Amino acid sequence: MLSMAWAERQSLVGIWWLPETPEDELHGTLEIIPGETPTLELIGSFKGIGLFGSAFVEKARVFGIVSGKLVTLVNCHLVSGGISVPGFDKTKIYAYAVLFGSHAHSFTVSKVSVHADGLENWLGRGGVEIADTDFSNRSFSITYQQPTSEVFFIDENTSLEIDFHTREFPAWDSKRTSFSVSQTPGLSLKFAKPVELQAIDTYLFRLWLFLRLTYDQPLQLFDILLQSREVNRSRGEETASVPLTYLKHPGSKADHKFDGHRQLIPFEFICANRNAFQRWFELYEVLDAAFDLHFSIDHQDGFYIEQEFLARTSCLEVMHRRLVPLSPKDKDLHTQRLAEIYEKLADSEHLKWLKDKLVFSHEPTLRQRLGDIAKEVAGIIGGKDFISDKFLGHVANTRNHLTHYNKNDKKSAKKVLDANGKAAALVKLRSMFVVYVLLQLGFDKADIRQLVESPFGIKYQLQRI
Repeated sequence: MLSMAWAERQSLVGIWWLPETPEDELHGTLEIIPGETPTLELIGSFKGIGLFGSAFVEKARVFGIVSGKLVTLVNCHLVSGGISVPGFDKTKIYAYAVLFGSHAHSFTVSKVSVHADGLENWLGRGGVEIADTDFSNRSFSITYQQPTSEVFFIDENTSLEIDFHTREFPAWDSKRTSFSVSQTPGLSLKFAKPVELQAIDTYLFRLWLFLRLTYDQPLQLFDILLQSREVNRSRGEETASVPLTYLKHPGSKADHKFDGHRQLIPFEFICANRNAFQRWFELYEVLDAAFDLHFSIDHQDGFYIEQEFLARTSCLEVMHRRLVPLSPKDKDLHTQRLAEIYEKLADSEHLKWLKDKLVFSHEPTLRQRLGDIAKEVAGIIGGKDFISDKFLGHVANTRNHLTHYNKNDKKSAKKVLDANGKAAALVKLRSMFVVYVLLQLGFDKADIRQLVESPFGIKYQLQRI
Protein backbone atom coordinates (compact mmCIF):
# COMPACT_ATOMS: atom_id res chain seq x y z
CA MET A 1 0.00 0.00 0.00
CA LEU A 2 1.27 3.47 -0.88
CA SER A 3 2.02 5.66 2.13
CA MET A 4 2.13 9.41 1.54
CA ALA A 5 3.24 10.31 5.07
CA TRP A 6 4.74 8.56 8.05
CA ALA A 7 4.42 8.67 11.82
CA GLU A 8 5.71 6.70 14.77
CA ARG A 9 3.46 4.18 16.51
CA GLN A 10 1.76 5.74 19.52
CA SER A 11 -0.63 4.61 22.27
CA LEU A 12 -2.11 7.75 23.81
CA VAL A 13 -4.12 7.40 27.00
CA GLY A 14 -6.40 10.32 27.80
CA ILE A 15 -9.85 11.70 28.54
CA TRP A 16 -12.35 12.01 25.65
CA TRP A 17 -15.73 13.63 25.08
CA LEU A 18 -18.06 14.88 22.36
CA PRO A 19 -18.03 18.64 21.66
CA GLU A 20 -21.78 18.85 22.33
CA THR A 21 -21.56 17.13 25.75
CA PRO A 22 -18.24 18.08 27.41
CA GLU A 23 -19.53 16.88 30.79
CA ASP A 24 -19.75 13.29 29.48
CA GLU A 25 -16.06 12.36 29.79
CA LEU A 26 -14.64 8.88 29.18
CA HIS A 27 -11.21 7.37 29.61
CA GLY A 28 -9.74 5.74 26.55
CA THR A 29 -6.66 4.97 24.44
CA LEU A 30 -5.95 6.35 20.98
CA GLU A 31 -3.91 3.89 18.93
CA ILE A 32 -1.91 5.33 16.02
CA ILE A 33 -0.39 2.41 14.12
CA PRO A 34 1.44 2.97 10.80
CA GLY A 35 -0.60 1.59 7.93
CA GLU A 36 -3.86 1.49 9.91
CA THR A 37 -6.74 3.83 10.64
CA PRO A 38 -6.40 5.75 13.95
CA THR A 39 -8.55 3.92 16.51
CA LEU A 40 -9.95 5.15 19.83
CA GLU A 41 -10.99 2.53 22.37
CA LEU A 42 -13.13 3.95 25.17
CA ILE A 43 -14.04 2.45 28.52
CA GLY A 44 -17.79 2.92 28.47
CA SER A 45 -19.85 4.69 25.81
CA PHE A 46 -21.11 8.21 25.29
CA LYS A 47 -24.63 8.75 26.61
CA GLY A 48 -27.36 8.01 24.11
CA ILE A 49 -24.99 6.46 21.61
CA GLY A 50 -24.91 2.71 21.24
CA LEU A 51 -23.43 0.44 18.64
CA PHE A 52 -26.34 1.07 16.27
CA GLY A 53 -27.01 4.62 17.37
CA SER A 54 -27.52 6.89 14.37
CA ALA A 55 -26.95 9.98 16.51
CA PHE A 56 -23.17 9.50 16.29
CA VAL A 57 -23.21 10.07 12.53
CA GLU A 58 -23.92 13.74 13.15
CA LYS A 59 -21.31 13.99 15.92
CA ALA A 60 -18.28 13.26 13.78
CA ARG A 61 -15.66 14.87 16.04
CA VAL A 62 -14.29 13.73 19.37
CA PHE A 63 -12.19 15.94 21.66
CA GLY A 64 -9.55 14.71 24.04
CA ILE A 65 -6.66 15.62 26.32
CA VAL A 66 -3.52 13.46 26.24
CA SER A 67 -0.59 14.35 28.52
CA GLY A 68 -1.77 17.96 28.56
CA LYS A 69 -2.09 18.12 24.77
CA LEU A 70 -5.37 18.96 23.06
CA VAL A 71 -6.49 16.40 20.48
CA THR A 72 -9.29 16.41 17.91
CA LEU A 73 -10.45 13.28 16.10
CA VAL A 74 -12.05 14.14 12.75
CA ASN A 75 -14.88 12.36 10.91
CA CYS A 76 -15.25 9.55 13.41
CA HIS A 77 -17.52 6.54 13.08
CA LEU A 78 -18.51 3.87 15.53
CA VAL A 79 -17.02 0.43 14.91
CA SER A 80 -18.05 -1.73 17.84
CA GLY A 81 -19.28 -1.70 21.38
CA GLY A 82 -20.49 -4.01 24.09
CA ILE A 83 -19.49 -5.82 27.24
CA SER A 84 -16.02 -7.36 27.44
CA VAL A 85 -14.14 -9.29 30.10
CA PRO A 86 -14.16 -8.58 32.99
CA GLY A 87 -17.45 -6.84 32.35
CA PHE A 88 -16.54 -3.29 31.32
CA ASP A 89 -18.52 -1.58 28.60
CA LYS A 90 -16.12 -0.69 25.75
CA THR A 91 -16.53 1.33 22.56
CA LYS A 92 -14.24 1.37 19.52
CA ILE A 93 -14.18 4.38 17.19
CA TYR A 94 -12.32 4.92 13.92
CA ALA A 95 -11.09 8.43 13.02
CA TYR A 96 -10.50 9.77 9.51
CA ALA A 97 -7.70 11.98 10.84
CA VAL A 98 -6.11 13.22 14.06
CA LEU A 99 -5.31 16.85 14.89
CA PHE A 100 -2.93 17.72 17.72
CA GLY A 101 -2.82 21.23 19.21
CA SER A 102 -6.41 22.37 19.64
CA HIS A 103 -10.02 21.37 20.05
CA ALA A 104 -11.07 22.33 16.56
CA HIS A 105 -14.69 22.51 15.51
CA SER A 106 -15.50 22.76 11.81
CA PHE A 107 -12.85 24.99 10.25
CA THR A 108 -11.09 25.82 6.99
CA VAL A 109 -7.36 25.75 6.29
CA SER A 110 -5.32 28.72 5.06
CA LYS A 111 -1.83 27.18 5.14
CA VAL A 112 -0.20 23.74 5.20
CA SER A 113 3.47 23.27 6.10
CA VAL A 114 5.23 20.00 5.42
CA HIS A 115 8.67 18.41 5.25
CA ALA A 116 9.78 15.66 2.89
CA ASP A 117 12.52 13.06 2.72
CA GLY A 118 15.60 14.24 0.84
CA LEU A 119 14.36 17.79 0.42
CA GLU A 120 17.77 19.29 1.25
CA ASN A 121 19.49 17.17 -1.41
CA TRP A 122 16.91 17.96 -4.06
CA LEU A 123 16.92 21.73 -3.48
CA GLY A 124 20.72 21.84 -3.37
CA ARG A 125 20.93 25.24 -1.66
CA GLY A 126 23.24 25.18 1.34
CA GLY A 127 24.08 28.87 1.57
CA VAL A 128 27.62 28.24 2.90
CA GLU A 129 30.73 29.50 1.11
CA ILE A 130 34.35 28.91 2.07
CA ALA A 131 36.89 31.36 0.65
CA ASP A 132 40.38 32.82 1.18
CA THR A 133 41.77 29.43 2.10
CA ASP A 134 45.39 29.62 3.26
CA PHE A 135 46.62 26.16 4.26
CA SER A 136 50.03 27.38 5.39
CA ASN A 137 48.51 29.75 7.94
CA ARG A 138 45.49 27.52 8.57
CA SER A 139 43.13 30.35 7.82
CA PHE A 140 39.96 30.65 5.76
CA SER A 141 36.71 32.57 5.79
CA ILE A 142 33.26 31.10 5.99
CA THR A 143 30.12 33.01 5.05
CA TYR A 144 26.52 31.93 5.24
CA GLN A 145 23.77 33.56 3.21
CA GLN A 146 20.28 32.23 3.87
CA PRO A 147 18.77 31.16 0.52
CA THR A 148 15.83 33.20 -0.65
CA SER A 149 12.37 31.68 -0.62
CA GLU A 150 10.86 30.42 -3.86
CA VAL A 151 7.18 30.81 -4.70
CA PHE A 152 5.31 28.81 -7.35
CA PHE A 153 1.66 29.28 -8.27
CA ILE A 154 -0.52 26.17 -8.33
CA ASP A 155 -3.83 27.77 -9.26
CA GLU A 156 -5.59 31.09 -8.81
CA ASN A 157 -6.16 30.34 -5.12
CA THR A 158 -3.05 28.35 -4.21
CA SER A 159 0.69 28.93 -4.11
CA LEU A 160 3.59 26.74 -3.05
CA GLU A 161 6.35 28.40 -1.04
CA ILE A 162 9.73 26.84 -0.34
CA ASP A 163 11.41 28.33 2.74
CA PHE A 164 14.86 27.79 4.23
CA HIS A 165 14.51 28.01 8.01
CA THR A 166 17.71 28.47 10.00
CA ARG A 167 18.81 28.16 13.62
CA GLU A 168 22.12 29.15 15.19
CA PHE A 169 23.91 27.07 17.83
CA PRO A 170 24.85 28.33 20.36
CA ALA A 171 23.39 31.81 20.79
CA TRP A 172 25.74 34.67 19.91
CA ASP A 173 28.78 34.97 22.17
CA SER A 174 31.92 36.84 21.15
CA LYS A 175 34.12 34.42 23.13
CA ARG A 176 32.73 31.19 21.76
CA THR A 177 35.03 28.71 20.07
CA SER A 178 32.40 26.88 18.03
CA PHE A 179 29.39 27.88 15.99
CA SER A 180 26.93 26.06 13.76
CA VAL A 181 23.96 26.94 11.59
CA SER A 182 21.17 24.45 11.02
CA GLN A 183 19.16 24.96 7.85
CA THR A 184 15.90 23.07 7.39
CA PRO A 185 13.95 23.65 4.17
CA GLY A 186 10.19 23.25 4.20
CA LEU A 187 7.22 23.37 1.84
CA SER A 188 4.11 25.46 2.44
CA LEU A 189 0.84 25.46 0.55
CA LYS A 190 -0.94 28.79 1.00
CA PHE A 191 -4.57 29.42 0.12
CA ALA A 192 -5.85 32.92 -0.59
CA LYS A 193 -9.34 31.64 0.17
CA PRO A 194 -9.24 28.97 2.91
CA VAL A 195 -10.23 25.45 1.87
CA GLU A 196 -11.91 22.53 3.61
CA LEU A 197 -9.88 19.86 5.35
CA GLN A 198 -10.78 17.23 2.72
CA ALA A 199 -9.23 19.41 -0.01
CA ILE A 200 -5.92 19.39 1.87
CA ASP A 201 -5.52 15.67 1.25
CA THR A 202 -5.93 16.24 -2.49
CA TYR A 203 -3.28 18.96 -2.61
CA LEU A 204 -0.83 17.01 -0.46
CA PHE A 205 -1.30 13.82 -2.46
CA ARG A 206 -0.63 15.54 -5.77
CA LEU A 207 2.36 17.41 -4.36
CA TRP A 208 3.73 14.14 -3.01
CA LEU A 209 3.43 12.45 -6.42
CA PHE A 210 5.17 15.36 -8.14
CA LEU A 211 8.08 15.09 -5.71
CA ARG A 212 8.24 11.36 -6.38
CA LEU A 213 8.49 12.13 -10.09
CA THR A 214 11.28 14.65 -9.61
CA TYR A 215 13.20 12.50 -7.10
CA ASP A 216 12.75 9.34 -9.20
CA GLN A 217 12.66 7.35 -5.97
CA PRO A 218 10.29 6.74 -3.04
CA LEU A 219 9.77 9.40 -0.40
CA GLN A 220 7.39 10.28 2.40
CA LEU A 221 6.07 13.48 3.92
CA PHE A 222 6.23 14.24 7.64
CA ASP A 223 5.59 17.00 10.19
CA ILE A 224 2.39 18.15 8.46
CA LEU A 225 1.08 21.32 10.15
CA LEU A 226 -2.20 23.09 9.38
CA GLN A 227 -3.04 26.71 10.10
CA SER A 228 -6.54 28.14 10.21
CA ARG A 229 -7.74 31.67 10.83
CA GLU A 230 -10.54 30.13 12.88
CA VAL A 231 -8.28 28.20 15.29
CA ASN A 232 -6.51 30.75 17.49
CA ARG A 233 -5.08 31.19 20.96
CA SER A 234 -5.21 34.44 22.90
CA ARG A 235 -1.99 35.79 24.40
CA GLY A 236 -2.87 38.91 26.32
CA GLU A 237 -4.24 41.37 23.82
CA GLU A 238 -2.84 39.43 20.85
CA THR A 239 -4.32 36.44 19.07
CA ALA A 240 -2.04 33.89 17.44
CA SER A 241 -2.90 31.07 15.05
CA VAL A 242 -2.46 27.59 16.54
CA PRO A 243 -0.58 25.12 14.29
CA LEU A 244 -2.34 21.76 14.14
CA THR A 245 -0.27 18.62 13.66
CA TYR A 246 -2.15 16.55 11.08
CA LEU A 247 -2.09 12.74 10.91
CA LYS A 248 -4.15 10.72 8.48
CA HIS A 249 -3.55 7.00 7.94
CA PRO A 250 0.25 7.33 8.03
CA GLY A 251 2.65 4.56 7.13
CA SER A 252 5.83 3.47 8.85
CA LYS A 253 9.03 5.36 8.12
CA ALA A 254 10.66 4.03 4.96
CA ASP A 255 13.94 2.16 5.30
CA HIS A 256 15.47 3.50 2.09
CA LYS A 257 18.19 6.12 2.11
CA PHE A 258 17.71 9.04 -0.23
CA ASP A 259 20.18 8.93 -3.13
CA GLY A 260 21.03 12.48 -4.16
CA HIS A 261 22.43 11.26 -7.49
CA ARG A 262 19.15 9.75 -8.62
CA GLN A 263 17.16 12.93 -9.10
CA LEU A 264 15.26 12.91 -12.36
CA ILE A 265 14.48 16.65 -12.28
CA PRO A 266 16.88 18.76 -10.17
CA PHE A 267 15.30 21.81 -8.55
CA GLU A 268 17.20 24.17 -10.85
CA PHE A 269 15.21 22.81 -13.80
CA ILE A 270 11.96 23.47 -11.93
CA CYS A 271 13.06 27.08 -11.35
CA ALA A 272 13.74 27.45 -15.08
CA ASN A 273 10.25 26.05 -15.86
CA ARG A 274 8.26 27.84 -13.16
CA ASN A 275 4.90 26.62 -14.43
CA ALA A 276 5.84 22.97 -13.85
CA PHE A 277 3.97 22.73 -10.53
CA GLN A 278 0.86 24.36 -11.96
CA ARG A 279 0.91 22.15 -15.06
CA TRP A 280 1.32 19.06 -12.90
CA PHE A 281 -1.77 19.85 -10.84
CA GLU A 282 -3.73 20.60 -14.02
CA LEU A 283 -2.43 17.46 -15.72
CA TYR A 284 -3.43 15.29 -12.79
CA GLU A 285 -7.05 16.33 -13.30
CA VAL A 286 -6.87 14.61 -16.69
CA LEU A 287 -4.40 11.79 -16.05
CA ASP A 288 -5.27 10.75 -12.49
CA ALA A 289 -5.87 7.11 -13.45
CA ALA A 290 -2.58 6.87 -15.38
CA PHE A 291 -0.55 8.57 -12.63
CA ASP A 292 -2.10 6.54 -9.81
CA LEU A 293 -1.34 3.32 -11.68
CA HIS A 294 2.22 4.41 -12.51
CA PHE A 295 3.13 5.32 -8.94
CA SER A 296 1.41 2.25 -7.48
CA ILE A 297 4.02 0.03 -9.19
CA ASP A 298 6.99 2.40 -9.44
CA HIS A 299 9.78 1.41 -7.03
CA GLN A 300 7.41 -1.05 -5.37
CA ASP A 301 8.29 -4.67 -4.64
CA GLY A 302 6.08 -7.73 -4.78
CA PHE A 303 4.76 -7.60 -8.36
CA TYR A 304 5.05 -10.40 -10.87
CA ILE A 305 6.64 -9.33 -14.14
CA GLU A 306 3.35 -9.89 -16.00
CA GLN A 307 1.51 -7.64 -13.54
CA GLU A 308 3.96 -4.81 -14.00
CA PHE A 309 3.98 -5.29 -17.77
CA LEU A 310 0.19 -4.96 -17.98
CA ALA A 311 0.30 -1.92 -15.71
CA ARG A 312 3.01 -0.18 -17.77
CA THR A 313 1.15 -0.67 -21.03
CA SER A 314 -2.10 0.51 -19.44
CA CYS A 315 -0.37 3.67 -18.18
CA LEU A 316 0.67 4.59 -21.71
CA GLU A 317 -2.67 3.64 -23.22
CA VAL A 318 -4.70 5.66 -20.71
CA MET A 319 -2.38 8.67 -21.01
CA HIS A 320 -2.61 8.76 -24.80
CA ARG A 321 -6.38 8.19 -24.76
CA ARG A 322 -6.93 11.19 -22.47
CA LEU A 323 -4.38 13.56 -24.00
CA VAL A 324 -4.96 12.87 -27.69
CA PRO A 325 -8.71 12.93 -28.34
CA LEU A 326 -10.11 12.17 -31.75
CA SER A 327 -10.67 15.14 -34.02
CA PRO A 328 -14.25 16.31 -34.71
CA LYS A 329 -13.74 15.26 -38.32
CA ASP A 330 -12.89 11.68 -37.31
CA LYS A 331 -15.86 11.55 -34.96
CA ASP A 332 -18.24 12.76 -37.67
CA LEU A 333 -16.82 10.23 -40.11
CA HIS A 334 -17.31 7.44 -37.57
CA THR A 335 -20.89 8.50 -36.89
CA GLN A 336 -21.66 8.61 -40.62
CA ARG A 337 -20.05 5.21 -41.21
CA LEU A 338 -22.06 3.62 -38.41
CA ALA A 339 -25.30 5.14 -39.67
CA GLU A 340 -24.75 3.63 -43.14
CA ILE A 341 -23.95 0.21 -41.69
CA TYR A 342 -26.95 0.21 -39.34
CA GLU A 343 -29.29 1.27 -42.16
CA LYS A 344 -28.24 -1.66 -44.34
CA LEU A 345 -28.60 -4.12 -41.45
CA ALA A 346 -31.74 -2.64 -39.93
CA ASP A 347 -33.62 -5.95 -40.18
CA SER A 348 -30.74 -8.13 -39.00
CA GLU A 349 -31.16 -10.07 -35.78
CA HIS A 350 -27.48 -9.33 -35.07
CA LEU A 351 -27.83 -5.54 -35.16
CA LYS A 352 -27.68 -5.06 -31.39
CA TRP A 353 -24.60 -7.26 -31.14
CA LEU A 354 -22.97 -5.35 -33.98
CA LYS A 355 -23.66 -1.97 -32.36
CA ASP A 356 -21.91 -3.10 -29.17
CA LYS A 357 -18.89 -4.23 -31.17
CA LEU A 358 -18.58 -1.11 -33.33
CA VAL A 359 -19.20 1.63 -30.79
CA PHE A 360 -15.44 2.05 -30.14
CA SER A 361 -14.22 0.75 -33.48
CA HIS A 362 -12.80 4.16 -34.39
CA GLU A 363 -10.44 4.22 -31.38
CA PRO A 364 -6.73 3.68 -32.10
CA THR A 365 -5.28 0.33 -31.13
CA LEU A 366 -2.63 -0.04 -28.42
CA ARG A 367 -0.02 -0.46 -31.15
CA GLN A 368 -1.08 2.83 -32.76
CA ARG A 369 -1.09 4.67 -29.43
CA LEU A 370 2.39 3.39 -28.59
CA GLY A 371 3.54 4.51 -32.02
CA ASP A 372 2.24 8.05 -31.47
CA ILE A 373 4.05 8.32 -28.13
CA ALA A 374 7.23 6.83 -29.60
CA LYS A 375 7.30 9.55 -32.27
CA GLU A 376 7.49 12.18 -29.52
CA VAL A 377 10.01 10.52 -27.23
CA ALA A 378 12.20 8.20 -29.33
CA GLY A 379 14.60 10.95 -30.37
CA ILE A 380 15.18 11.81 -26.71
CA ILE A 381 15.77 8.36 -25.24
CA GLY A 382 17.65 6.43 -27.90
CA GLY A 383 16.22 6.88 -31.36
CA LYS A 384 14.02 4.69 -33.51
CA ASP A 385 16.50 1.82 -33.39
CA PHE A 386 15.99 1.64 -29.64
CA ILE A 387 12.19 1.95 -29.73
CA SER A 388 11.60 0.22 -33.02
CA ASP A 389 8.34 -0.62 -34.74
CA LYS A 390 9.16 -4.29 -34.14
CA PHE A 391 9.54 -3.68 -30.40
CA LEU A 392 6.22 -1.82 -30.21
CA GLY A 393 4.53 -4.64 -32.12
CA HIS A 394 5.90 -7.21 -29.67
CA VAL A 395 4.68 -5.12 -26.73
CA ALA A 396 1.15 -4.88 -28.16
CA ASN A 397 1.08 -8.61 -29.00
CA THR A 398 2.30 -9.52 -25.52
CA ARG A 399 -0.31 -7.35 -23.83
CA ASN A 400 -3.07 -8.84 -26.00
CA HIS A 401 -1.77 -12.36 -25.35
CA LEU A 402 -1.80 -11.82 -21.57
CA THR A 403 -5.24 -10.18 -21.65
CA HIS A 404 -6.94 -12.46 -24.20
CA TYR A 405 -5.02 -15.67 -23.64
CA ASN A 406 -5.74 -18.44 -26.15
CA LYS A 407 -3.57 -21.56 -25.91
CA ASN A 408 -4.61 -22.61 -29.41
CA ASP A 409 -3.34 -19.39 -31.02
CA LYS A 410 0.23 -20.59 -31.55
CA LYS A 411 0.90 -18.09 -34.33
CA SER A 412 0.40 -15.07 -32.04
CA ALA A 413 2.29 -16.77 -29.24
CA LYS A 414 5.47 -16.67 -31.34
CA LYS A 415 5.34 -12.85 -31.31
CA VAL A 416 5.12 -12.63 -27.51
CA LEU A 417 8.05 -11.40 -25.41
CA ASP A 418 9.72 -13.94 -23.15
CA ALA A 419 10.66 -13.17 -19.53
CA ASN A 420 13.91 -11.39 -20.47
CA GLY A 421 12.14 -9.47 -23.19
CA LYS A 422 9.42 -8.35 -20.77
CA ALA A 423 12.02 -7.21 -18.24
CA ALA A 424 13.79 -5.09 -20.86
CA ALA A 425 10.47 -3.77 -22.15
CA LEU A 426 9.49 -2.58 -18.65
CA VAL A 427 12.45 -0.19 -18.54
CA LYS A 428 11.69 1.16 -22.01
CA LEU A 429 7.96 1.55 -21.33
CA ARG A 430 8.62 3.37 -18.07
CA SER A 431 11.06 5.69 -19.85
CA MET A 432 8.49 6.43 -22.57
CA PHE A 433 5.91 7.31 -19.92
CA VAL A 434 8.19 9.58 -17.89
CA VAL A 435 9.59 11.46 -20.89
CA TYR A 436 6.12 11.96 -22.37
CA VAL A 437 4.97 13.40 -19.03
CA LEU A 438 7.94 15.79 -18.96
CA LEU A 439 6.93 17.05 -22.39
CA GLN A 440 3.40 17.69 -21.11
CA LEU A 441 4.85 19.63 -18.16
CA GLY A 442 6.45 22.13 -20.52
CA PHE A 443 10.09 21.07 -20.43
CA ASP A 444 11.69 21.49 -23.83
CA LYS A 445 13.36 18.56 -25.54
CA ALA A 446 16.88 19.91 -25.00
CA ASP A 447 16.37 20.06 -21.23
CA ILE A 448 14.76 16.62 -21.14
CA ARG A 449 17.62 15.17 -23.16
CA GLN A 450 20.04 16.65 -20.63
CA LEU A 451 18.08 15.03 -17.79
CA VAL A 452 17.93 11.72 -19.61
CA GLU A 453 21.68 11.69 -20.26
CA SER A 454 22.70 12.66 -16.71
CA PRO A 455 25.00 10.10 -14.99
CA PHE A 456 22.14 8.38 -13.17
CA GLY A 457 19.31 9.43 -15.50
CA ILE A 458 17.03 7.40 -17.75
CA LYS A 459 19.84 6.70 -20.24
CA TYR A 460 21.82 5.01 -17.47
CA GLN A 461 18.85 2.77 -16.65
CA LEU A 462 18.35 1.91 -20.33
CA GLN A 463 22.01 1.00 -20.81
CA ARG A 464 21.77 -1.56 -18.03
CA ILE A 465 19.34 -3.69 -20.07
